[in-house]
Amino acid sequence: MEFNKYQWLKEQEKSLNEYLENSPESTSDDLYEQMLIDIDNACIYYNDCFDIIKGLSFTDFTGHEFEITNVTQAAYTALYEWATSNIDIDSIIEGND
Repeated sequence: MEFNKYQWLKEQEKSLNEYLENSPESTSDDLYEQMLIDIDNACIYYNDCFDIIKGLSFTDFTGHEFEITNVTQAAYTALYEWATSNIDIDSIIEGND
């Protein structure tokens, strides 16, 4: 299955909105932690990891926030960087006020 980065963003934003609806007292830190859990869950299977790396054109494994020594870490780092660059958690919270 091919990884679609735009579809993943849409699903992640929906997931964070649902999390916030179910826990209205949540802070931006809580949503950030939930996003990290979702990224971790997306990187369980090697096949998915390869798809994420390919879908995000992640080819340089140096100079990132996390150490990369295997495919799971590469996929996690790629997805983390994509998510934090494209999801505005504060906007999600403001949109649910």
